[in-house]
Amino acid sequence: MLNRCIQLARNNPNPKWRFACIITDRHGSVIAQSFNSMVKSHPMQALLACKHGNRHQIYLHAEIAALVRCRKDPYALYVARVDARMHPAMARPCPICMEAIRKAGIKIVYYTCALNEKGIISV
Repeated sequence: MLNRCIQLARNNPNPKWRFACIITDRHGSVIAQSFNSMVKSHPMQALLACKHGNRHQIYLHAEIAALVRCRKDPYALYVARVDARMHPAMARPCPICMEAIRKAGIKIVYYTCALNEKGIISV
């Protein structure tokens, strides 16, 4: 699933910040996916950004954009970022996104680190 998320990040229409997120249920079925956005925001993103003292981070992060689209109980979250050469890069969720992930009840987070590496967080 992380490889699928990397491919999604490569297709992100925003060439500067190529992040993508996929959320699955406990059976491994995709229930939401999204990109980050530098033009859209959401009240949840703005509220958590202010709470964490990052008022400038009001634009939608891929994780929160996917959480907003979720209509079923989420279990696992995959987040990927690719660099300018389209290689996997560090995509560990920020504190703003980690709070949203915990509140959503997600049990495990997978993220890209660098070429041929991955990170895992048990929530």
